[in-house]
Amino acid sequence: MGLNKFTELNVGEGGSVMDESGIVYSVPGEPTDRRRSRIVISGENLNDITEIKNSQITGVEYGLVTRNIPFCPTDSQIIYNTVSSVAASTLTVITTYTVPAGDTLFFRGFSGTGNVPAIYRIYVNGTAKLSLRTTSAFPNASLLYDSPVMQVAAASIITLEAIHYSTGVSADFEGSIIGFLV
Repeated sequence: MGLNKFTELNVGEGGSVMDESGIVYSVPGEPTDRRRSRIVISGENLNDITEIKNSQITGVEYGLVTRNIPFCPTDSQIIYNTVSSVAASTLTVITTYTVPAGDTLFFRGFSGTGNVPAIYRIYVNGTAKLSLRTTSAFPNASLLYDSPVMQVAAASIITLEAIHYSTGVSADFEGSIIGFLV
């Protein structure tokens, strides 16, 4: 039995019989082909699938949630850099990126590491957006989202910065800003 078999609901002529796993049939000829249910909702336009609502939901609606299918970005961006000999209590830019005119950076995350525990922050145009603290036991900072969590507009500057508080130690950091341009 193949794992990708399915049964259409509202079967009609020529369709297979819906069956649930774990049911024992005592009558010969009853279904023995176990299949899972799958509902396919399709249409040529969004209006064929559901009514379009362009307003924010209020929490009392019922319906089928649809959204544009995410595409595989072709203009991936990984902006990487290293910095050395950072003194304690010194907020330091690890890497920065200016979004090109006419593009939007879809931010998917960042990674950073250092030889001391630190706080890593993502800034957009000087405003802190994300922060992650590391420890001696776990020196790697990593936030990677399945889908973009923020859009950074054209001509905006996104920056990965770090600060540490290990007095008497010079820190070495490296990090990446991860996203794609549209």
